[in-house]
Amino acid sequence: MSIVFKHVTPEHHKQFTAVEEVVMTCADEATVEEMREAFDDFLSACGYNTQGYDDNKTLQEFDAEAISDNITKTYTSDLMSVFDEKM
Repeated sequence: MSIVFKHVTPEHHKQFTAVEEVVMTCADEATVEEMREAFDDFLSACGYNTQGYDDNKTLQEFDAEAISDNITKTYTSDLMSVFDEKM
């Protein structure tokens, strides 16, 4: 027996990718660490960035932090460009 991860690209996303589906098959004798690594690879293949993800955070906390970091970086860079122009 094996464990299969499968993701089929939704119709409304097909205009943005040539990938129709991602299928990954793992041996059921794999260790927990091997399965976690395989699942991380599967998520990456599906287009998710899992680097720096803290296992103790919920997905909502992770998303909120990523959005917050992006807004802060964008806002900070905009402030610096205004400051540079005025100098």
